[in-house]
This record gives sequence, structure tokens and C-alpha cells, in this order.
Amino acid sequence: MRFASLIPPNQQTAESIERILKSKGASDKCCVMSSDYELDAQEMLLSEALQKTVGRGGTFISCIAGKLSYFEFDEPSERYILEK
Repeated sequence: MRFASLIPPNQQTAESIERILKSKGASDKCCVMSSDYELDAQEMLLSEALQKTVGRGGTFISCIAGKLSYFEFDEPSERYILEK
């Protein structure tokens, strides 16, 4: 958890999360790992991935392999930026 930062509740929208990730160097493309089998193991646009997953839980989005990711637990408001 030392690499995890809880996203403030007022910034837990897809648009706000995308802005945060882009400010930290995320590109337009990402890799998605999700409990939703239709999204799992997909490479897609970051904006699309966030629109389809934020608020649905069980998602990990890799923006910069091993350095920058978004993670969402199944619990409401448990959304994190993972940064090394």
C-alpha cells in the first residue's frame, strides 16, 4: 500500500482520474485487467477504459508498466492511483 494513493472522493470520476493519470505521464493507451470478462486483457484508450470501468469495481488499469496504474476495489470509493 505504500505505492497507493486514495483518490479524493470529489475526484473519483472517470474524467478526473484521467486528468490525474495524464498529469503523471500516462499516455492515451492502457492495458485493462478487469473482473468484467469483456474488458479483461484488453488494450484500449485510457478515456474509454475509465468510462467503462469506474464505479464497477474489480479493475486494474496499467498506464506505464510497473510505474503507474489505476486500481479500483469492489467497495465503493476504494479507487487508487498506484505509482512507483
